[in-house]
Amino acid sequence: MLVKPTHNCIIEAASLSDKKENGRYANIQRVDPSMTSGLYYNTLYIDEDECIRCYACVHACPAGAISPQHSLEPITLRKTTS
Repeated sequence: MLVKPTHNCIIEAASLSDKKENGRYANIQRVDPSMTSGLYYNTLYIDEDECIRCYACVHACPAGAISPQHSLEPITLRKTTS
């Protein structure tokens, strides 16, 4: 059986604010695709309310930055050049 992520489980967020006591964010401002180059320079946020635990994101992440035992605190990863 193949399972795929739901439409809103992974969100490219321009900003996260209003952190609730449970560690989740109440206000997630999405990136406007028409205003970006298409590269992920922002935070990818996994919405636990939408997540179905298919772990497609774990297997797809080339950096190994996503784990089922993840921290609720989002981390923005950026590749820099010298």
